[in-house]
Amino acid sequence: MRSWPGTRLTLERATTAELAAIEASWRSGRGAAEAHWRWTDIAALADETVMVIRNGADVIALWAGRTTGEVGRAAYVLDYLEVAPDTRGRKLAGPTAMLLLAHHAIATAHSSVVLAALPERVSWYLRLGAVLAVGASVPEGLVPLRFDLPVLQAMEKVLDATREKI
Repeated sequence: MRSWPGTRLTLERATTAELAAIEASWRSGRGAAEAHWRWTDIAALADETVMVIRNGADVIALWAGRTTGEVGRAAYVLDYLEVAPDTRGRKLAGPTAMLLLAHHAIATAHSSVVLAALPERVSWYLRLGAVLAVGASVPEGLVPLRFDLPVLQAMEKVLDATREKI
């Protein structure tokens, strides 16, 4: 488990039992894009165990991803990211999740984070520093994006600088 002094934030690998409980509590508040997601199924298929972000006892976000590429140039592929339904629209859980994702990518020696975004969410990722990953192969209807190492490093600095405010 990773925690940040001065905050109640923690980042750790989720257990199957935790994921089942989170699914049950989040199901009714999900939007159409995530309604069919089952984190227990995602975890069973993920190359990396699902990560859970907590603010104290409250789960604020989950993600699943995997590594691709060579050591030193490896990209972290963000396959799934979901913030808790009751935190959406408050402009804190999503950015916090991305800051912690940047920290995780750097701590695990990745040079970038890549993802396939829903078209309606692309502008949000671009505002955070993502660029279009031209030529990347993604499922139809999704947009390929990439966060390069300098952006990840800047995001990690923001996390460190704002930890007292989170």
